[in-house]
Amino acid sequence: RNGSYRELQIGNETINKIPGTVFDDTFGELGELESNEFAYDVAMTPSASTLAMGARRTCLVRVVRLLARNWEALPPVACHGDFSFGWSVDLDASGTTLVVGSPEPGDAFFGGASDSLTPRSTGRSHVFRLSGDEWLPLGSPLVGNA
Repeated sequence: RNGSYRELQIGNETINKIPGTVFDDTFGELGELESNEFAYDVAMTPSASTLAMGARRTCLVRVVRLLARNWEALPPVACHGDFSFGWSVDLDASGTTLVVGSPEPGDAFFGGASDSLTPRSTGRSHVFRLSGDEWLPLGSPLVGNA
């Protein structure tokens, strides 16, 4: 850890660096969303320079990148449906490939025909690649088997 540990406080989105044993609010707040489940799941690149935060109740994933000690917002990844898109998130080492999980399989944004949010034992993983100023889907969502 050696001074590189970061802590994310869910709800307030504050990242702190620990130099030695003292918390230092080096990076400041990332901001707030209306959802009380913002940052339900988070993923950070190994260099701690890119952070993805899922907001499962708002159907949104926010991604920020650290530039010159300030967090810069990358385009958010949003869906069109009231389900748990953003329940889980992960980033590749470069911060340009994002995987977003959702436990419910019906979602109109990706061509799903189901309007039902009936819980099932399967889910979907959506893979995106950052291209310019937007996250583009890579292929179709990966659907788990029951």
